[in-house]
Amino acid sequence: MINAILVVDVAITAFSGITGGAGDGQVGNHIIGFGYFKPYTMDSNVLMFFASAIMIAFCIKNLVHGADMTPKWALTFYLTGSSCLFLTMFIAAVFLGPMKVMMGESYFVMFQDDMFFFHLLNPLIAIFTFTFLMKKHRYGMRDCLPAIVPTVIYSVVYLIMVVFLKKWNDFYGFTFGGRYYLVPLVIIVVYCLVSGFAALLSRLHNRHIPGNSPASK
Repeated sequence: MINAILVVDVAITAFSGITGGAGDGQVGNHIIGFGYFKPYTMDSNVLMFFASAIMIAFCIKNLVHGADMTPKWALTFYLTGSSCLFLTMFIAAVFLGPMKVMMGESYFVMFQDDMFFFHLLNPLIAIFTFTFLMKKHRYGMRDCLPAIVPTVIYSVVYLIMVVFLKKWNDFYGFTFGGRYYLVPLVIIVVYCLVSGFAALLSRLHNRHIPGNSPASK
């Protein structure tokens, strides 16, 4: 029940952040309440919380019935959450971490405290679970399309709040110091990344699934 680790740590970390406040994980601002969910990091982990909880429920059902009855939609939801967490980990490692270094801080601040779970442990758990432990249903390119939906929704909200309404500061640094015209380009790159991660996870997952087995239907 490796998913239980993810469910528990997200529940505890998110609850403590909402009630007691925490750094937003990007520029060190102290936020409290539902402002804790402004960063994509938090939202993707909460999404994965629900995907993991659903998988736990089906694992219990499978044990009771003695057969794998997990529907494809549940695994697709898990693939979506895993892809979003993959993106979270990648952005933290190759963009936010180096940005911290440029600001004179430690690269590893992006992987400390609550961000150890949200930027590293949870993504690794999700990726490992989907690619190696889940052995039902094959995935093609069309099956990967739902994985991009949460990122599209978040990007629209971020674009509106940062560029048009200017209600949020650019805590991800995607405007590179106020260059708002770069945001659409960054969004396209992010879409390509999350789509690529979903395709990669699907390919690794499919290695364990016979191509013409009933489980693939």
